Amino acid sequence: MNTKIENYYLDQPVNEAPNLKEFTDEEYISFASAGGPRTLSDEKFYEGENVNFNRSIWTVTIGANKGLIYNIALQITDYVSPNIDIDAIFKSTLEYLIDRIGKYDEHSWFSKKYIWYGEEANVTLDKVAGMGHRGINLIFTSRSIRDEVIKSLGI
Repeated sequence: MNTKIENYYLDQPVNEAPNLKEFTDEEYISFASAGGPRTLSDEKFYEGENVNFNRSIWTVTIGANKGLIYNIALQITDYVSPNIDIDAIFKSTLEYLIDRIGKYDEHSWFSKKYIWYGEEANVTLDKVAGMGHRGINLIFTSRSIRDEVIKSLGI
C-alpha cells in the first residue's frame, strides 16, 4: 500500500515534512470540540500544504506523535470549493482506492464510510454532511501507532 501523498508519508519525521504549521491553542480547542482531542503522549496536529490526489485538490491535516507522522488526513468540501461535485469526487476516489489497494474491509450499508485494514496502514474514506455543506475525508493512519493507542485507551 502506498502511504505517500506528495511530500508527506506515514512514519516520516515531522522535521523532514515541508511547510507544516502546528495548530494554535485555539485550533487545538476547536479540533477537540469537533471530536479530535489529543490522546497520545506527545501528539501534535499540523496543517500541511494542499495536495493533488486523484485529480482533486485536498486540504491536509497531519497527526504526529513523538516527532513522527502517524496520520495524514485529506479533506475536500463544497464549503471551501463550492463549484466541485462531491458525489463525483467521492465515487472516483472510491474507485481509485479499490483499484490501488483492493476491496475495502468494512462498509456499513447505511453510511458512506469505507475502511481498508493494511499491514502498514489503515485507510478510511468517508463522505460527510453537515450545516448545509458536504465533504469527503480520506485518512491514512500508520499501524505503527497501534501500541500507543492501546496504551492511551488503557487496554
